Amino acid sequence: MTANVPGEKRLATLHLSMSDATGDSAIVEYIDGKQTIHHDRKYQVMTNSPAFDQQLALDTYWKGIGGTVMLPGTNRAADRFARASFYINAIPQGESPDITVASVFSVIRNVSVPYGLTTPEEPNISSTRWRTVADQKRMILFLRVCGDTEYVLDELQGYRFLR
Repeated sequence: MTANVPGEKRLATLHLSMSDATGDSAIVEYIDGKQTIHHDRKYQVMTNSPAFDQQLALDTYWKGIGGTVMLPGTNRAADRFARASFYINAIPQGESPDITVASVFSVIRNVSVPYGLTTPEEPNISSTRWRTVADQKRMILFLRVCGDTEYVLDELQGYRFLR
């Protein structure tokens, strides 16, 4: 259920994150060909590796240390997850919708792998190809494709979502 990383001869690893306007969330991943769903509104961030249960264990560890003391800074997915988890909970809450979107994008940029960076000895690390933020209250999807200089906004009111 995956394809090659664009321009490379290796398979991409990925998780799918879903949430709704109430804040309910789910992370879907495939481990050894079997679908696993992690469902809880507290699941706000994820990276493509390691398995999500391992990401949750890392989160517990780093919460014990505290993000203002130290955060891991490499481009490894586990380190990016630790930073994302800390920063998503540290940014201002309840600000204007535009400030909220900008704050979430700042977290995503902080944990993105720079475009064009490859680490052959660590095949799970690849460049961030795009960034998205879904404003589910205003029904707007913000998309930024790496390499493009502008954001794409898509108003979601016209879409029919199935239950």
